[in-house]
Amino acid sequence: MTVRAIRPDAFRKLCGSGRPVALLDVRDPVEVDRGHVPGMTNVPLNRIEFRIAHLVPDPSTTLVVYCDGESGRSASAAKTLASLGYGSIWVLDGGLKGWEGEGAPTATGNNVPSKRFGEIVNRDHAVPAIDALALHALMQEGKNIAVCDVRTPGEHAEACIPGGVSLPSFDIALHARDLARSHDLVVLHCAGRTRSIIATRTLCELGIDNVVALENGTIGWHLAGLQLWHGAPLPASPPQPSAESAAYAERRAREMADAAGVKRITPRALQDLLAQEGVNRYVFDVRSVDDYSKGHIRGSLALPGGQAVQRMDDFIALRDAPIVLAGQGEAPANLTAAWLSRMGCSDVAVLTGGLDGWTAAGGSLHVGSEAASPLGWERVRRLARMVSVQTLSQWLADDRGVQLLDVDHSASFRKGHVAGARWLPRAWLAQRIQRMAPGLEATVVLASADGRQACYAAATLAELGYEHVWVLDGGSKAWAAAGLPVEKDGLSHQDDELLPPYKRGVKAMHDYIHWETQLID
Repeated sequence: MTVRAIRPDAFRKLCGSGRPVALLDVRDPVEVDRGHVPGMTNVPLNRIEFRIAHLVPDPSTTLVVYCDGESGRSASAAKTLASLGYGSIWVLDGGLKGWEGEGAPTATGNNVPSKRFGEIVNRDHAVPAIDALALHALMQEGKNIAVCDVRTPGEHAEACIPGGVSLPSFDIALHARDLARSHDLVVLHCAGRTRSIIATRTLCELGIDNVVALENGTIGWHLAGLQLWHGAPLPASPPQPSAESAAYAERRAREMADAAGVKRITPRALQDLLAQEGVNRYVFDVRSVDDYSKGHIRGSLALPGGQAVQRMDDFIALRDAPIVLAGQGEAPANLTAAWLSRMGCSDVAVLTGGLDGWTAAGGSLHVGSEAASPLGWERVRRLARMVSVQTLSQWLADDRGVQLLDVDHSASFRKGHVAGARWLPRAWLAQRIQRMAPGLEATVVLASADGRQACYAAATLAELGYEHVWVLDGGSKAWAAAGLPVEKDGLSHQDDELLPPYKRGVKAMHDYIHWETQLID
C-alpha cells in the first residue's frame, strides 16, 4: 500500500471538518508518557489487532497514526490497519518530531484529558480535602471516620490505608447515605488524585456534606512517612447498602445525569445497536470485572465507572460516537454517564432498568469474558508453521543453530520464558530482527506466552523475506506445562511497561503529584 502522509496543519483542519477522526499513537506507553500529541489514544504497534475493533469499530473511519518520526512504526501500523480492512489511513508527517518542529503543542504523562479534567473540577468546585497527617491524627484520636478506597479491589488488596474499606468506583454512591449518617467524617481516597476528587465531588452533589478527599491518596500517605497495609484481605462478598441509601443514590444520580444531558436507551434499542456491524459505538458495563464475568451483555466491555472517567482516552477514541453504559440498577451508570458528558462526550446513554431491565425484556447474559479473536487471527494462525514443544526441545538439544526469540511484552518475558530465548518485542521486530537473525536463511523460532503474538510476528518475518520461521505451538505456557526449562530473566523495565509512580520510587511519586497539580497552570 502507499502510505499517505498528512502534515500537522492539515491534520488540525481535518479534525475540524466534522468527520470522525481517531488519532493513534503507536509507540510504547513509556514513550507516550514522555511526550505526545494531545488528543491521541495510545495503541502500541503490537496491540493493534487486539484493540482496534473495540476502539474504532467502523473501518471507514479516518485514522491518523504516528510514532517518533524515525523508527518507521507508523508506516508499519498503517500497513497493519489496511490489512485489517481500514480504508482511510494517514500517517502524521514527521511523527512527534515533525509535530514539535512546527511548534504545535505537546503533552506529557498518561490519561492527560481525564487528569486535567479532575484538576479543573477540584479548582472550580473547591473539593474538600484532608491531608495524610491530619487524617492520621484524627484516626489516632479514635474519631468516628470512614476511610473508603474507590480504586479497584485489586489495587486495594495491593496497598491501602490501614482500616480502609474497598468501595470501588461509583458504588460508593450507593453507600453514601449510610456512611454519612453513621460517621462524623467520610474520607475517600485513590492512589493519587483524580478518582478521589471525582468521587468526593459526586457525593457532594448527591447532598453528602461530611465527605472529603484524601489529598494525593495513598501516594500522599506514603510520602508523609505513614505505613500502608499490603495484602489486605477482601470480604467474601462486598458490603451491601441499606435499601434507603441505595434508593436515595438512584434518585439523585438520575438527577445528575438528566442535568448533564444523558440519554436513555431501551433494551430493544440497545439490541438493535449491538446488531449493527461496522458502526462506531461503545457499550460499557460499569460493574466490577468479577461481576461482569458472572454475566454481562454480549458485546459490552467491562469498564468500572471510576476507571472510565480516569482513563477515558484509553477506551474512547471517538468522543462523538454513541456511548451506552449499563450496570446493576442505574445509579453507577448514571454517575459515570454524567461525568463523561461533562468531559465532552456528546452522545452518552444509560440502559433503562440496567441489567435487570435487559433480562426482563428477554435479553440474555453471557458468562465469562468476551473472547473474540483479535483481528486477522485466522489468517496468521493458518499461515504459521507450528513446532511442538517436544520438537523444539530436541532442536535445542541438537544445537541446530536455531534463533529462539520471545516476541511478547517485557513483563511476560520477565515472568518466564523458554530457557535460552532472547527478547525481541513484536513492536520492534522489523527494525531489530537483523541484529538477532542476520540473514533471511536463518531458522527462527518465535515464542510468546500463548502463541498469539508469535503468530503475528511470523507473518511479519515472512513479509520481510525470512523463509524458515516457526512458531512454538501453545507458546511458553505449553513449554512450561511440559516441564521443560524456563528462565525468569532479570530484564529491566522497558518502554512497553509504564509502571505507576508508586512502583518507581519516592522521586517518581513527588514528580507525579507535581505534574498533576500543574496540569491547569
